[in-house]
Amino acid sequence: MKNSYLANQVKTLRTEKGYSQELLAQRTNLSLRTIQRIESGQTEPHGDTLQRLAASLDVNVADFWEGNSVLDLSENKPYLVLIHLSALSFIIFPLLGVLLPFILWTVKRNEVKDIAQTSKRVLNFQITWCILYFLIFAFILGNVFFHFNIRLPVHFSLSPEILLLFFPAFYGYNIIMVGINAILQFKGKRLFYMPAMKLFR
Repeated sequence: MKNSYLANQVKTLRTEKGYSQELLAQRTNLSLRTIQRIESGQTEPHGDTLQRLAASLDVNVADFWEGNSVLDLSENKPYLVLIHLSALSFIIFPLLGVLLPFILWTVKRNEVKDIAQTSKRVLNFQITWCILYFLIFAFILGNVFFHFNIRLPVHFSLSPEILLLFFPAFYGYNIIMVGINAILQFKGKRLFYMPAMKLFR
């Protein structure tokens, strides 16, 4: 076995991300047989192959080698879950749901694996939520000062009073999204934040 440490790291990262060997082969544009040989330690990737693996698994090439940071993502799960839960601070003030996850990302951005991907998903959703929240709030204030409302078909008027009823549901949806994605993160599943503008890519 040429490099059992590297082989184990590749397999650990792939498993933690929920990728099959076939999916990793597709993402790296390598053959399935190559991925199997790397993970079994029968071959040691170099150059472009190593770069492709690092990019697809969201790590640095140096992290594959023994003596560098350990790539066991399970150790980082509590912090990644904390990033999701920190977004609940929007309950106190909407922008806190953006600021706290961003601060947690910044503090550990070079120490926790997969933190960028997780943080971007949280921030994209929370920023989208804030924009929608403030648009509704601006409409209500506009109505107070300028006395306008939106009339919809079927003789229905979208008045400020009606919009105020949306706020509990609006907050509830955000809480549910945060809770669901915190659980998905803990279980190593694919995150699901909707709607979310792709401001952070």
